[in-house]
Amino acid sequence: MLLSAAIVAITVVIVWLLWTTKPQPQANLVAPVPVTVVTAEVEARAIHPFEKVTGRLQPVKTAQIRFEVAGQVEARLVEPGAKVAADTVLLKLQEEDYRDQLLQADADLLIEQKGATRDKDLLAYARTNLELQQQEEARLESLVARNLIAQSQLDTTRQRVFDLQAEVARLKFSVNTADARIRTKKSRRDIAKRNLDRTILRAPFDGLVNEVMVNKGDYVNVNQAAITIVDTREYDLQLDVRGELITGLQLNQEI
Repeated sequence: MLLSAAIVAITVVIVWLLWTTKPQPQANLVAPVPVTVVTAEVEARAIHPFEKVTGRLQPVKTAQIRFEVAGQVEARLVEPGAKVAADTVLLKLQEEDYRDQLLQADADLLIEQKGATRDKDLLAYARTNLELQQQEEARLESLVARNLIAQSQLDTTRQRVFDLQAEVARLKFSVNTADARIRTKKSRRDIAKRNLDRTILRAPFDGLVNEVMVNKGDYVNVNQAAITIVDTREYDLQLDVRGELITGLQLNQEI
């Protein structure tokens, strides 16, 4: 036991001596690096970022003109690239059939107008004749009552009265509906006139012929596109812009 205690005591003394006699850390001092300072004069100026983008110009006003009637192309008067003024004739269809339809519509309207005047005169004559026949009927009725004439004569006069009443009713209906029939004929005449005008395509505004889709001799259908006109005085500019740039743009900002 004494030996063990001596060993422990010796070990403690050795550890204490090692701890107390260990070397202290030394500070390693490094000389500072000199700082280089660059000076510049500050000035205010506008900064305009530059970005190169691609895009395309597109006319603000474009018209694709179509035929409203069918027919064969008789004349192609413009070519792509031609500058045209408003109302310039561009294409023509054969118009003979449409002109004949207009002449027929004019004739039908004239016949209807003359027929309305005739029916008015006939109605006046029929009414006068009816009054006379009714007076004759009354006279014959008195004679039959006195047995001065045969009943057959009275019956014949009554039949004439019935016929005249039917004629008056027919003519009265014709006169009362004459205005409606005349308006119908006028409407058909106006449609025929518009169809004749539609055989010619005209420029709706000053511009440039961009495309002609039909040639002379072609047959075109109703609502078929025939020619495209663009207004070259004003364009829309469409640009392909990156998303990062879009976030930096504002409405009405100059670019």
